[in-house]
Amino acid sequence: MKFSLLFSLLALCFPIHSHAIEYIIKSNKKLGQFDKNLGELRSLELSFGNYYLVKMKDGLDQKQLREVKKLDYVEFIEPNVTLETQVLPSNEDILPQKDWYVDQQWGILNDGRNSSSMRERGKAGEDINAFSAWEITKGKKEVVIAIIDTGVDYLHPDLKENAWVNTAEKEGAPGEDDDGNGLVDDIHGYNFYSNTPDPMDKKGHGTHCAGIIGAAHNELGIKGVMDNVRLMSLRFMGADGRGTVAAAVKSMNYAIENGAHILSNSWATSTYSQTLFDGVEATQKAGVIFVAAAGNEQNDNDAYQT
Repeated sequence: MKFSLLFSLLALCFPIHSHAIEYIIKSNKKLGQFDKNLGELRSLELSFGNYYLVKMKDGLDQKQLREVKKLDYVEFIEPNVTLETQVLPSNEDILPQKDWYVDQQWGILNDGRNSSSMRERGKAGEDINAFSAWEITKGKKEVVIAIIDTGVDYLHPDLKENAWVNTAEKEGAPGEDDDGNGLVDDIHGYNFYSNTPDPMDKKGHGTHCAGIIGAAHNELGIKGVMDNVRLMSLRFMGADGRGTVAAAVKSMNYAIENGAHILSNSWATSTYSQTLFDGVEATQKAGVIFVAAAGNEQNDNDAYQT
């Protein structure tokens, strides 16, 4: 059986198999919804290149991968690997029950007695010196920070004042793409995990991160590093704290295209992804700051340098 026919048959069959593996393909040209060598394709619709998703039954062996890479229009093919974050329980019904109060935020002001550990005490002064910084500025509403995560509870009393709002969609007609960006009713951001407009948090991790960044100084709950900011909610992970590279880069693309100045990315993977690298590079080319998590597992990243 010819290689191209084999791939076409695999692609046509994948919807009925639970073991199908999804791949990301970057092409040096635009492809249609079906390619004779690859099968059914779904475009990621990114602004920085031609990227497509394709599912293959049981995945590809090394020989098949080499054959795909030989196609003159394929720049690379790689698995659509999973990214994840581990902070809160994975039960979808469990959300944070209360805020930490500002006197427990040792990162904001460390007095040596507000450590989160009962066995250890913090060291006074080991903090970000936030109170002195706030005498200069508490941020600006013009600054947009995209929280690329499990979503954000944009109705939270400590966050709703700083929630980013897509005015065209909020004031437009329900069910219509009022701003012409290809998405409908994306008022506070978008949910690329389930491809729906509502990026409400179903785990709590994204809300946790948003609070550290921009919880309002409103005498309620905690104080964010910024009192004035706009928090754009981009959900690409589920209630289990896991999401794909494809959904992550679509979130990055949305943030770039919709005016974010900074991207917060509190998640990781142990698998290298060229697609993810391209997404980070695209943010840099756009003049957008990409902030990544480090140290969640108490590992020394310097020990893994190559």
